[in-house]
Amino acid sequence: MRYYKLDGTDLSFEYPDYWNVSKEENVISLFDSSNGVGALQFSIYQKNDKEPISLREALEEFVSMRHQHYEIVLMEKFAYCVCLDKKDTIWRYWLFQKSANIIFASYNCPFDDGGKEDAIIDKIVMHAIKESVRTR
Repeated sequence: MRYYKLDGTDLSFEYPDYWNVSKEENVISLFDSSNGVGALQFSIYQKNDKEPISLREALEEFVSMRHQHYEIVLMEKFAYCVCLDKKDTIWRYWLFQKSANIIFASYNCPFDDGGKEDAIIDKIVMHAIKESVRTR
């Protein structure tokens, strides 16, 4: 496993050695270029203060503009949602906050490939959330 820390933010996570990572402005993309079926992205937004936001409301605002059917699940330190779009693409979304950083994660893959990368995606995202909560 490799470790990634985005300079100037509170985002860090571990990912498999054979996965690729690319960064463009405030978006980090991860994928398995050899056998992968989807892509995981982290987007980081800065707030002016460290006050917590309503994770459920913020995620619902984003998801409601893109999907008709969804259910937001609020966990202890993050909000989560799974959706299917009109092109039969599965979308998974997470939203969590660390200090003044709002971190949005999304993963998508074709419906027929659903579940194939879930274990590793969950591990990467949960590590990012755990690291965020630990240092908060």
